[in-house]
Amino acid sequence: MTVPEVRLASAVVQGDLDKSVIRRYLKRQFAKIRYCYERTLLAHPTLEGTMVTRFTIAPSGLVGSVTAEGLGDTEVASCVASVITAIEFPRVPDGGDVQVHYPFTFRTRTVTP
Repeated sequence: MTVPEVRLASAVVQGDLDKSVIRRYLKRQFAKIRYCYERTLLAHPTLEGTMVTRFTIAPSGLVGSVTAEGLGDTEVASCVASVITAIEFPRVPDGGDVQVHYPFTFRTRTVTP
């Protein structure tokens, strides 16, 4: 049996919001992000790779623009971008925008029951 896995790689953050805070908020949405991948695996069972997301967090904590690319599947990219867009991060302490570059690794692993 194969099990889908999603992992966060190391983020690059420019702005006044700590990486650990951003990671925590993304991890709260992991079930939705994993679902984006799982539903595509039904049609493409060998789909694996790294997707790089880039997004801007406004001073209010709302996410502005989001891009997701690199996995080779626009359906997963669009779904992940939608999940990230819906996240409401904490307000940015200095009142400026925060630029985030966050890679996700998608893969399947075999488990024995």
